[in-house]
Amino acid sequence: MRITGGSLGGRRIEVPDSKIPGFRPTMDFLREVIFSSLASYTDFHEKSVLDLYAGTAIFSFESISRGASSSHIVEKNPAFCKKIEDNAAKLDVLSSLTMERKGVEKAHFNSAKYDLVFADPPYQTVSFWDYYHLINSKNVLAEGAFLIYEDNSSEIGKVNAELIQEKSAESLRLLKSKTIGSSGMIICKYLGK
Repeated sequence: MRITGGSLGGRRIEVPDSKIPGFRPTMDFLREVIFSSLASYTDFHEKSVLDLYAGTAIFSFESISRGASSSHIVEKNPAFCKKIEDNAAKLDVLSSLTMERKGVEKAHFNSAKYDLVFADPPYQTVSFWDYYHLINSKNVLAEGAFLIYEDNSSEIGKVNAELIQEKSAESLRLLKSKTIGSSGMIICKYLGK
């Protein structure tokens, strides 16, 4: 798997065995869409990142490559955590990362506020609204934060329709929704409580 842009663009990271249940790395093309879309809304320089259900932590590496100052990674699978550490050392970005080796619902986040919040749970295990309500209840969203959520294309279509119908549902503004094959993503901006 390769990093698609920024100072680390083109560098490869190692991934765990693909036989791990629920393992489905985000396609390069979908990541390029996510990051080019984000770049049209914000500058990555000095942004803080929260990477939930991190898996390979590719969203953290992509963000740091583009100028983010730090990323807090939440991942409970030990095989993924080991690969994240190995890749971070190889890329020389260990000092930019912190990691909680637990499920998202048990994470503490150290009272920090994050500018970019990525969630890529195994498909159809955590709904967009469950994810949003969980992170909102933990008070980790900086005002104007961007929430990026990936799921299968049918779930993304459903959430997209709900966000359009509600206009600014739950203090969120839908910025982008895209499906590619069986995968999709949503980018929202948090407008505050």
